[in-house]
Amino acid sequence: MSTSVVRNDFASLPSSLLCLLRSLALSRLITHLRARSDSVSNMSLMTISGFCRNCLAKWIVLACRRRRNDDFG
Repeated sequence: MSTSVVRNDFASLPSSLLCLLRSLALSRLITHLRARSDSVSNMSLMTISGFCRNCLAKWIVLACRRRRNDDFG
């Protein structure tokens, strides 16, 4: 087994592809958390990851507001 660290260089990806990949990953995370809400409590998520479902929801709202301001300034 190799001990070298694999480096993912997302900076080299086109911004549209990077945005799509981030969106898909976020969607998958939300789906996972909804499906596992019985075993992944908000408190556990906060303790382990440093953010909770409420944080995630706020980040999405803020992103929507930023996008709206960028589009309609």
